[in-house]
Amino acid sequence: TVQGMIDDAVANDGYVKDFTIEEIGGDGEGSEEGASSKMRQAEIEIKVVDADRALELKSEGDAHFKKASFGEAIRLYTASIEQDNSNSAAFANRAAAQIQLKNFAAALEDAVVARTLKPDYMKAYYREGMAHQELGHWEEAAQAYFEGCRIENENDELIKRFQHAMKMAKEEHKSKAEAGASSS
Repeated sequence: TVQGMIDDAVANDGYVKDFTIEEIGGDGEGSEEGASSKMRQAEIEIKVVDADRALELKSEGDAHFKKASFGEAIRLYTASIEQDNSNSAAFANRAAAQIQLKNFAAALEDAVVARTLKPDYMKAYYREGMAHQELGHWEEAAQAYFEGCRIENENDELIKRFQHAMKMAKEEHKSKAEAGASSS
């Protein structure tokens, strides 16, 4: 588990090694079970008003995202979700736009919904990890990146982010342990 890896790193004087995919637990095939049971799941009631219109709005949102019109992209992704809230990509893309605007809590919520809707969607885990990272939730970021690595085990960026989050989580645990020891 990620927590076990953090504990090992703390025990080994802070050394965080380069993990192999076998150690991460990924096979590149995705996980039918989806996210670790420790990860929060979103509760969502599926509502489809007009699936075709939802896809059109999502495509328009994608075009605005590519032009760095993130506010407009969010508006269009939101309109798409209002037409069909079962499209995990609309939530994941809105999360990406929220990250660009530094709305990390909103990005986190969207990423969790995207992951809940489609447990084998690597981008949802990636964006969840990014949001947690920006919020300073290092252990949760590592967990999200870990789950993404289980799905897509040759994604170098994802592996680097996982390793960085592990290192930061380890440092955070070590600081808390030292603070606890000094206050005793």
